Amino acid sequence: MANITRYTTQPTGAMPLSEAVDRLFREAFTWPRLFGNGFSPNTSIGLTSNLFETNDSYIMQVALPGVKPDDLQISAHQNVLTLRGKTEVAVPNGAQSIWVGMGGGEFHEEVMLPGEVDADSAAAEYHDGILTLTLPKTERSKVRTIKVSSGQAQAIEGVKK
Repeated sequence: MANITRYTTQPTGAMPLSEAVDRLFREAFTWPRLFGNGFSPNTSIGLTSNLFETNDSYIMQVALPGVKPDDLQISAHQNVLTLRGKTEVAVPNGAQSIWVGMGGGEFHEEVMLPGEVDADSAAAEYHDGILTLTLPKTERSKVRTIKVSSGQAQAIEGVKK
């Protein structure tokens, strides 16, 4: 039987009780990396991902190894992006698990984007286990430049009665 030891660098010394309790919960439960941390804040996505912004769109990259494109369901409404799907990782015949970090199963993630997107013009591409979503911004969520006048009031001509 293989003996596997994982080492992590941890700070030494005392730590606040709240930080110790948070660390206990993070380390007490092992979640497959694909499904992220079960105790992560709502501002992050559990799936490993990147989010970029251009003047016209948001570009999101999501690592989805072992996912078949036909098993993905992607929807966007206003500024909420929803990803659903399933992944399957086959156990080799006759093999016994020592640890499982890439478990299979279904996932469901909702991401709040910084602005509204035009779902009708969105595009998705899946290549080498990376899903790339291009989500064009709606006209009202695009950044606009506002010109500042010189501050001098112009004379207003009226009609004499």
